[in-house]
Amino acid sequence: MAKFDGSNSGLKVPARRLQLNGFGLRIENLDRRDPPLPYVDGAVPRTPAFNSNVCEVSAKARMPQIKVQCSTTGFRPEDFPIYWRLQTLDVMCRFKKVKKGEVGIPANYTDRVVPLSDEWVGTADTPEFKIFDVTTPVEDADGSDRVAGGHAILTVAARPNGEWLQDYVHLRIGGIEPGHKRVRDEVTRLVGARSIELVHMLHAIFAWEGIQFSISEQMHARFKKLGTLFDWPDDPPNYPLSSFDFGVGYSQFTDPDKLTTAIAWDWRENLVCGINVFFKKMKSTYLRDTTWRNWALRAWSAYNGVSKKNEITQYGIDRGDSDDGRLVSGARVPRDTDVDLLLDALGMRPIPPRPEWPVEGLPTVDRTVRRLANSFDDAGWDEDLRAEIGTLDEPKAVPPYSPFAFAASTAAIGQRYWPVLTENPERLTVAYETKGGIILDAHERRFLGRRKIKKNGTFGRYHVGIDLFAYQKDVVVACEEGMIVAFYPFYPAKSGQMTYALFLAIKDFVVNYGELRGDSPKKFKWQVGDRVNAGQKIGWISDTGMLHFETYVSGTIHNEHYYPRGDKPPHLLNPTSYLLECAGSNL
Repeated sequence: MAKFDGSNSGLKVPARRLQLNGFGLRIENLDRRDPPLPYVDGAVPRTPAFNSNVCEVSAKARMPQIKVQCSTTGFRPEDFPIYWRLQTLDVMCRFKKVKKGEVGIPANYTDRVVPLSDEWVGTADTPEFKIFDVTTPVEDADGSDRVAGGHAILTVAARPNGEWLQDYVHLRIGGIEPGHKRVRDEVTRLVGARSIELVHMLHAIFAWEGIQFSISEQMHARFKKLGTLFDWPDDPPNYPLSSFDFGVGYSQFTDPDKLTTAIAWDWRENLVCGINVFFKKMKSTYLRDTTWRNWALRAWSAYNGVSKKNEITQYGIDRGDSDDGRLVSGARVPRDTDVDLLLDALGMRPIPPRPEWPVEGLPTVDRTVRRLANSFDDAGWDEDLRAEIGTLDEPKAVPPYSPFAFAASTAAIGQRYWPVLTENPERLTVAYETKGGIILDAHERRFLGRRKIKKNGTFGRYHVGIDLFAYQKDVVVACEEGMIVAFYPFYPAKSGQMTYALFLAIKDFVVNYGELRGDSPKKFKWQVGDRVNAGQKIGWISDTGMLHFETYVSGTIHNEHYYPRGDKPPHLLNPTSYLLECAGSNL
């Protein structure tokens, strides 16, 4: 059974640090979703489904133009440039013949895995920039005239304060078939100056016979002669065509040990490779005083893998009967023809060295910081621990066995407001647990923190929101524009004051501003059903001295509870990521 070891070894996902010490960097215009399951970090996404960042190498063999729009906080890219990096990887898996078959004895095949990768690095001095600007002429000398595809990761980074900020998104890059005319024109450009006879011979092979990219998934193939199903890890649509025995692209290149990214993804390079193979077959089948047509028939047959020298096969006959094959002359090849010069190999594009990526020393939580649960004193954050942590990883999805979805907004970060106007020194603190297992939480303020903990370790309920630091009578604002859809008594403060819940329906979900004063509608002159603008004052903090922030799916108008032995609230969303993003908005 084929194992295809390494078939799921994909691109390493970089660390993500969106904000640090008042500075921020984030990609805004591209889809931030990971590829769908069964993809996991570091694997190879093979299903047709992806996120919306799908683009193609053009029919002219040019990389797709990628427009990038970043939001920056606390610095200007003209002072501290944005570094960008595009990594691509296509892990091609097929079978390779290792023993030729004989009469009554089938050939032997083994599974082979070939990673095909490339990388580009550059800088930008504006938050909006283009990678592979199609309006800019391409110069071969600078290496920009090469192409690659597959799964891609686009990373941006900046270093405004001596520490790196970094963000990334996933992309998929496919290929567009060039079409017969482009193939014919390229063959003519490559060998037309040598001999028109060569042009006709090569047109008969490449102009009509093959393709470079498959428009459908490539999952398996049944070889009729063997009656065997060859099954391999799937390739999504618009990836390089490859037969079960590593016949890749126009030239049906069959040597996985010599297969390069360019041969698989650049149809021009694939043609050069195929032409060079055909030239070798022409040299091996040359006979003195032969005609161009007879020479072509022998060379075509040899190109298709004939074992006996100068034997003419059905493949050769079929090429000779094609429209282009009939144009090959029946005249004799001149005796003074310098065969070696005529059939000198075309130059292949050299494999460029990988560019240097300057980002280094960017730690991930998993390997650089230890678990700091319950390490904060009653006064809040311990500054020594804050310095030790340095940077925080993404929030952990909770609970791990069946996590709540994160509340996700399509509004740009720069258009969102932090929900509380306060002078509290911890105003932007978001309590949460990181993917690395670090709990940044003084008093169970985080989402799904445990409340009413008893001496035996049991507890009464889960905290279904996040408590934000504030002072009594601090003003609360709308994070985004929306409609106030509910306002009702929520929770009694220790002072005896009844606090209220304000439900604000924004574009992508509903926010519960919990523990507000009951006179907020009168104070800020609104009523249920009113629309409010982003940043508009909508309430003020009750005697609890904090804002309890919850998020729910659209249409929700009442808060939900979550008990250890109770059912999972059906409409609840995790607000952690959203609040971390709002903290970086500087609004």
